[in-house]
Amino acid sequence: GLGDVTDNNNDAEWTLAQAQNEKLLAAGIPYSVVRGNHDLSWYGKDKEAENYTVDDFTNYMGTTAYRAQFGGFYSDDNIANSWRTLEIGDMKYLMITLDWGAKDAILNWASDIIYQHPDHNVIITTHAYLFRDGTTLDDGDVVPPSTSGGSNDGDDMWEKLVSKHENIVLVMCGHDPEENIIVNRSAGDNGNTV
Repeated sequence: GLGDVTDNNNDAEWTLAQAQNEKLLAAGIPYSVVRGNHDLSWYGKDKEAENYTVDDFTNYMGTTAYRAQFGGFYSDDNIANSWRTLEIGDMKYLMITLDWGAKDAILNWASDIIYQHPDHNVIITTHAYLFRDGTTLDDGDVVPPSTSGGSNDGDDMWEKLVSKHENIVLVMCGHDPEENIIVNRSAGDNGNTV
């Protein structure tokens, strides 16, 4: 999943999302979800963001069976940032999920996990990373995390995390509604293509 599990962050939407995700688990299909801006406890409310508190996202999606798929979480109280490994054929992958506008401490945590898995191709899923024009999301684009309750925008994530690791091969995101699939290829600091 790429975020915005719900549209209006209400119990009916969370209940429906939980039921659908439980079908994936029952079928033995591994999956992960990330929290988007529409899934945050403050969405649509005039109050400060509570990005890393236990909220409906963790309460509905963080079942014991869901948690069992992962190698770990940034916080045991919140499933918004996680990692797991998997193998497809002889290829090893490290999958990392990052929350909406993840804070620097979380990007540093993800970097540490990546350093611990140098022989894995890394795929990151997050909600807000690319903009519809193929550039990394910045504070001039639609609802960037840095000005709407999160911390790091896509360009910050590139500079602080993604460009730094030679084994990151893919970042997938949602957020900006677009009928086309937007793809960007960028060279990291080590010459790798992300």
